[in-house]
Amino acid sequence: MLFAAQLLHAGVVAGASLKAVLLDRREDLGGVAYSTPDQSHRLNVAAACMSAFPDVPDHFVRWREQPGGKASEPGAYAPRAEYRRYLSAVLAAAQRRAAPAVSLERLVAEVAAVEPAHDRVRLRLAGGGAIDADIAVLALGNLPAAAPPGCEELADHPRFVCDPWSPGEIERTAAADDGPVLLIGSGLTMVDMALSLARFRPDAPLIAMSRNGLLPRAHLPGCVAPMPAPTRVDPHVSFAELVDRVLRQAADGSARWRELVDGLRPVTQAHWRRLSFEQRAAFMTTRHRAWSVLRHRMAPEVAARLCELLASGRLDLHRGAPELTPGRGEQLALTLPGGQRVALSLAINCTGPVLDPRASAQPLVRQLLAAGHVRAHPLGLGFDTAPGGAFRRADGASHPRLLTLGPPRIGELYETTAVPEIREQALELALNVVARLSGERDAMQVSARAG
Repeated sequence: MLFAAQLLHAGVVAGASLKAVLLDRREDLGGVAYSTPDQSHRLNVAAACMSAFPDVPDHFVRWREQPGGKASEPGAYAPRAEYRRYLSAVLAAAQRRAAPAVSLERLVAEVAAVEPAHDRVRLRLAGGGAIDADIAVLALGNLPAAAPPGCEELADHPRFVCDPWSPGEIERTAAADDGPVLLIGSGLTMVDMALSLARFRPDAPLIAMSRNGLLPRAHLPGCVAPMPAPTRVDPHVSFAELVDRVLRQAADGSARWRELVDGLRPVTQAHWRRLSFEQRAAFMTTRHRAWSVLRHRMAPEVAARLCELLASGRLDLHRGAPELTPGRGEQLALTLPGGQRVALSLAINCTGPVLDPRASAQPLVRQLLAAGHVRAHPLGLGFDTAPGGAFRRADGASHPRLLTLGPPRIGELYETTAVPEIREQALELALNVVARLSGERDAMQVSARAG
């Protein structure tokens, strides 16, 4: 949605003739993160940092202002469903401002296969039909979750929820009986599920288990200014050393680690690109999880509610891999680290999205990989992409007509999963796409006149 809005704007500014087609399986746009109807599911970034436009930082804050002149709080953490409405408003406004020569068509459809060629890209739709385009941008977002190690055989079990963000799954968890619920993982997805379950099923005991038992940290209330970011990357200081400084500050109880984390964000991508393959692999093994706990934080009100659940005993946190076995009938049985067995009402996979596309069950992803049109990043972090967002094919060459942005570029950029980074990519990609299409059409006109 961010890219589509920027594309329309860039086309108008350039005086281009452009038709865009936006395809999605869902009737309502907004993606997985903002599809939740639960008002307790909040943004993990303050409103002041969630503008759709890099050059209008207060756009979301002003959009949130109430009728009658009540100002919006820049430090507020808005419900994610509200941000979905904001994105819809941004796209609708871009469509209204677009010139007649620049248009956007919306199709509710699933792309079953993508076939890039030298001069076009063909998108085959599930159920029949195809669309030919000059350029295709695969804004895939995070890949859906897969069953965690040791639970693969339970993926189809009636009491096992493999992907809690699939349509209807939150409602399914709310309708189950009030027996104990296992939440596999202890990150932000677990927090979301715990808050929803505590409201929908107030008598159900909640058990969270993860290999490290680490919970996300909380944002401080209001807007906290980050440490000023360096204007350039110091070649004598590695990204690992900078992260270690933050980890030490957090371990020592200093509140300044949040400022250090936020100050690193503008230069994280530059630091990551400097690392060799071996250095990136070592970072993922030794520091990634600890860094993620500090980097991806909870809204203050979400953290307060989670603390209440833990203090009251409604939510128990255990360290270790869950031992799950089928019980009688449709039941699932959990063996806790001390040997106690618990009959579960549900087991919910909260381990988060799949990072390695080779482990994804999505038909489109599997088709693209099998055909060699794209390849996984060597570290298993998203797809292998070139600067600018072009996918790399199986032979390593980049395809100029098959592009992406956001989470698929995590192996190349590392910091690429949040709106402040994605909006920059959306703007850059839109400008490049419009410039390329305008240049190709100018070249065709010159060729036609010469002929």
